[in-house]
Amino acid sequence: MHTGNSIAEEIRSIERLKNMNVDGIMVLATSTTKEYEEVVKRLQIPILFLGQRFPGANSIINDDYNAGYKVGEYIGKRAFEQIYLLWVSKEDPAVGEERRRGVIDGLFSCGKEPTEVIETSFFFEAAVHNVEKLIEKVKKPAALICATDRIAQGAYKVFYEKNIAIPEEVSVVGFGDYETGELMRPPLTTVKFDWKNWGESSAETMLQMIQEKPVSQIQVNPYEFIERESVR
Repeated sequence: MHTGNSIAEEIRSIERLKNMNVDGIMVLATSTTKEYEEVVKRLQIPILFLGQRFPGANSIINDDYNAGYKVGEYIGKRAFEQIYLLWVSKEDPAVGEERRRGVIDGLFSCGKEPTEVIETSFFFEAAVHNVEKLIEKVKKPAALICATDRIAQGAYKVFYEKNIAIPEEVSVVGFGDYETGELMRPPLTTVKFDWKNWGESSAETMLQMIQEKPVSQIQVNPYEFIERESVR
């Protein structure tokens, strides 16, 4: 499995692995591009993409849209004056596009819409920087829906330093259910993806592909909504 810093690096790594005569390759992809599609056709080796949906290739993805919809609906049913999304770029189709669209559709189903979608990155430091800029705009009670738990952790840091109470003044939701989520104060409301199923499905699918057995082109990893104390 490879997690590169750029598409070009990821593709070079795939090509290097092919030259090492491996039986199959699993790629934890950061995006989807024509270059990926071309390398799959060119290498003629079983390649399983994890986390992103690839046309014409086998993929295992999280149920990002429905997980997002559940969170949007959950927040939309509550009486928040403002609802902010702290989100990653659409360059990541799974989280940046599918998950975001699910959240917004879930809000719309309750007659709500985001006050603002603030773009950030997956990094903790970027989340801190963007939440610091957001503070002046927030009218309480407000809700902040974060694309990942790591982004939510950045929000917690800023709110703690600014003496903004969670959830009394600002409610926070994340995605991922990282190990630290339950230890945060208050514990973070989040979405848990079935990582055990993810690993088992990935291994089984790759073995079937190597043996040239038929596999589903798209497999969707289920989620569970975890309600804790970070939402008013």
